[in-house]
Amino acid sequence: MNTEEEKTPSARGFAASVPGAGHIRYGTPCQDASGVALAPRPAAIVCDGRGSAKLSHFGAQGAIRAFFSQLNVLEPFVAGVLDRAAPPEKWDGICRLFYRTLLQVKLDLAAERGGEEKDFDFTVAFAVAGKASIGCFQVGDGAIVVRQNGACETAFAPDKGEFANQTQFLRPGCEESGKFHARLFPAQGNGGVAITSDGPEHLMFRQADMAPGPIFGQMFDDLASGELCEQDIRDYLTRRVWSDDPRGNDDRSIAILLPGASTSRKQPMPQPAVPEHHTPMRPRMELPREEQPREKRRDADAPKVRDDTCAAPNEAEEADDEMEDNFDPSKVTDVIWPPSPGRPIPRGHLLRHLAFAVLLVALGFLASMVYFASCADGDGETRPKAERPEVVQPPVETNAVEQAALEISETGQPDPAGDAGL
Repeated sequence: MNTEEEKTPSARGFAASVPGAGHIRYGTPCQDASGVALAPRPAAIVCDGRGSAKLSHFGAQGAIRAFFSQLNVLEPFVAGVLDRAAPPEKWDGICRLFYRTLLQVKLDLAAERGGEEKDFDFTVAFAVAGKASIGCFQVGDGAIVVRQNGACETAFAPDKGEFANQTQFLRPGCEESGKFHARLFPAQGNGGVAITSDGPEHLMFRQADMAPGPIFGQMFDDLASGELCEQDIRDYLTRRVWSDDPRGNDDRSIAILLPGASTSRKQPMPQPAVPEHHTPMRPRMELPREEQPREKRRDADAPKVRDDTCAAPNEAEEADDEMEDNFDPSKVTDVIWPPSPGRPIPRGHLLRHLAFAVLLVALGFLASMVYFASCADGDGETRPKAERPEVVQPPVETNAVEQAALEISETGQPDPAGDAGL
């Protein structure tokens, strides 16, 4: 049996950040940022800007770019730690380098835009996968969930202060004093890594001990079977349940990564049970053209002619029409953001638009008729030009002297008859 043909190792991952209801209401930018990279090695990161700092979104976004750039630079050192059975102290040294890199982002922004480095504060949590170990790092709140041997666990307890909105941020010199969390997990038996900001944790974790909820196992299963995409994460983060909850005003981010996914080319993986609150998008798959039967290719190339006189009603179209007729906006519980582009307009909507256009034309025609009728019968009476009576000017009587002078002015010669009369 050819094992190389049987299994092809690969990594999958997606990340999404959406603004919270409070940020949308007051026009505040989304202060979360997230990202996933598959090369040179799988990695995921989530940064959450400090809510009281108006420029923190610049720090969070800059930290994402700086992290992936530094990951490429430190690849030989990261490989020496994560691809081999290195002690945890080696990973702590790598984390100190990342700490200084992310701290430098705030210092550079403060020098470029003015202000202090704390104006660009953000929390950070990331995970980097290797052949032997998966390294995790965290400063501040948020959470890293690791699935080991089928069980999900939280890597670190979130850094919470005395109050709910207090946490830790990157500060100069704190990397030497070890004010960060770092941990190695074995890559063998790992079933995925997920990172969240503190925005969605009240519905995704058990608040008493921050134990991961069942949604993480469902997302990992969908990601392993190839049924999860970025839009699924956005759909989950923008459900109405978030805005209905008073704790859902904060921004929300999820970065999910499956470092060593393996798919079988001969036997398809069983489809997992899809829960009600997590419905993945299933794209329609078709065979390539060269693998399709010859009859199907010939039918596809032939022009399609539709005969509506003999066509039977389609049950799917009738069901869609019935659903549109019974549609009740008050019963909609989900809000999808952003709307899917290119969605066709239902047939019922087209008929409503056409009826509305005909109504507008009829109202315009009726208004014009009323206007002309009022102009013909009102006080300002107007009549056609042909019906207006002609005004005849009475002839002007002139004496003989005026008549003679008029004839001389017109002809230049006196009238002999007129002279004789004089």
